[in-house]
Formats: sequence, structure tokens, C-alpha cells
Amino acid sequence: MNNKKDLFEDISKNTSIAKKDVQEIFNLIFINVEKSLKSNEEFAIPQFGKFKLVSRQAREARNPRTGEKIKIPAQKAVVFRPSKTLKMKFNN
Repeated sequence: MNNKKDLFEDISKNTSIAKKDVQEIFNLIFINVEKSLKSNEEFAIPQFGKFKLVSRQAREARNPRTGEKIKIPAQKAVVFRPSKTLKMKFNN
């Protein structure tokens, strides 16, 4: 399964929910994730993980091609932290 289309088809086949409805459900989930992050709240999916918005400070780095120093401005980033359940599925 490499993309959303394949995921929607698989869910549709296994649940007898129309592909269009599956797509709408996923769109609503992502809208809610975005709303939570914009409100500086975590969005948790039990047994999967949490999405969280973090602030990264401005820093100095180097251009790998030229070695020239560049400034990277402060920015916000979305971080995903997998749940213990999800981690255990890959480490046991």
C-alpha cells in the first residue's frame, strides 16, 4: 500500500463502506488534526501515536555544497510520536 488511493480501496473492500465515504472520513480526520495543532493541542490516536506542534529556535547551519554558513529562521514543525503499542509491534 503506497498511497491514499490504495488505502481507501483496501478499507472500502474490507468494511463495505463506499470509497467516497472512506475518503470523506479521512478528510475529516485531517481537518481535526489541523484544528488541534493550530490550537497548540496534541492530537492523539489511541494505539497509534500523537501529533504535536513544536517550536524550533533559529539556528546557524552550513550549506553542504559550499560550506557557507546560513541562518535558519525559527519555525514551527509537526512532530509525530508513536505510541508504545505501535513501537512494540516492531520491536518484539
